[in-house]
Amino acid sequence: MAIGHTIKLAALGAIAFMVLDGVWLGLLMKNFYRHQLAPIVRLADGGIAPNWPAAFVVYVLLGTGIALFVLPRASTVPLAAAYGAGLVVHGVYDFTNCSTLRRRPFVLALADVAWGATGVSRMRGSRSDRGPMKKSRDTPADYPIRAVAKPDRRGD
Repeated sequence: MAIGHTIKLAALGAIAFMVLDGVWLGLLMKNFYRHQLAPIVRLADGGIAPNWPAAFVVYVLLGTGIALFVLPRASTVPLAAAYGAGLVVHGVYDFTNCSTLRRRPFVLALADVAWGATGVSRMRGSRSDRGPMKKSRDTPADYPIRAVAKPDRRGD
């Protein structure tokens, strides 16, 4: 995928997530979130008042993660959900907390994202030797975490 196309997809993804969050958090579920998070959330003028620089990081991570790690590799929805789980999910979780919660340590977010990016990918197992999923040989069953490797039965 060309870099310009990847950047365009990342920007579109970030914008889409911003719009969806704006509708969900700002309109549909505004009172619910304000009530549930009142003791710990940043509030101003009766609504959630995010730390916008941290929120920006959340949306950049979401858009970039989808464009770089999901779209080029996924041939199915379950595989799309699995790719990029560590970096994207930990990044979104931690930087969302930095943007919405009082006194959330930024350094904690950085450490947790670093763990997510390396720890989760190692638990899933590396498939970099084979590149993107090839429909002719790989199946979703080839990708889950396994304690014991299955024997190769393709030649049977």
